[in-house]
Order: sequence, then structure tokens, then C-alpha cells
Amino acid sequence: MRLATVVFAALLLQSTLVSAQDRAGPVDLAALQWTTLPNGAKVAVFMGNPKEPGPYGSRARLPANWRVAPHTHPEDGRVTTVVSGVFYWAIGEKFDESKLQAYGPGSVIIESRGVAHYAMTKEEGAEIQTNSTGPAGMQYLEPGK
Repeated sequence: MRLATVVFAALLLQSTLVSAQDRAGPVDLAALQWTTLPNGAKVAVFMGNPKEPGPYGSRARLPANWRVAPHTHPEDGRVTTVVSGVFYWAIGEKFDESKLQAYGPGSVIIESRGVAHYAMTKEEGAEIQTNSTGPAGMQYLEPGK
């Protein structure tokens, strides 16, 4: 599970997709180039480049029963919006399913630099959109698990 989330983070950081745009205007979401990860999650960058300084935007399609272990991000004001499904999220240094809160479409989660959190989906999965200012990153509290 954690290997898959590490792969997710690495792919997001390495993404320089042709469909990502740096100019103002509508984004053709149907034209995004999605990368499928080993755990079944799919990710696409639609604006900027997460591995470089500056604004970026990405979408992630998370399959049913997907989990991400407690981690932090170096970005401040990282904004995740639930597009569809239900995304379960909580602050904490240990994964505790009883503390997860359900967030449905339209919900917005603001993640501050260095604040530990974790997440999962259940049977319905979820699609989320993340916007922030790079460079993006992900630091697990218990590396190697």
C-alpha cells in the first residue's frame, strides 16, 4: 500500500504532461493524460509542473478501498477539492480509521505545511483535485512501511 502511494507521489512530482497548461483559459479535462499507478489510482496534471516552483493543479481518481499512510507536505495552503465520490481524511500521525471524516463532492480540504494527515476511500472511490504552489512533495512519518 505505501509503496503504491510512494509511486503516486513520485509520478506526480515527475509529471510534465503535454496536457498541462500554463496559460489562462478553460482546461479540456477530457484531453488530460492520465497515468495509472500500481494500486489502481490515476493521476493527471492539468496546470503547471508540481516538481518546479510555481502554481500547479492535478486530478487524482482514487479507486475503492484506497489508503494513504500518515504524511506531510512541504507546500503551504495545499487545497484539495472532492470532485466526486467520498474522500475520507483526518489529521494525525497514526492511521486511525475511527477519526476519518467523510467529505463528499464540493468539499474543500486545506492542508498546511508539515501537518500530518492520512486518507482513504471506501467502496465508491473518489476523484479529487489538488491545487498548490510547488515544488510539491510528500514525507511519510514512517518511511518504508
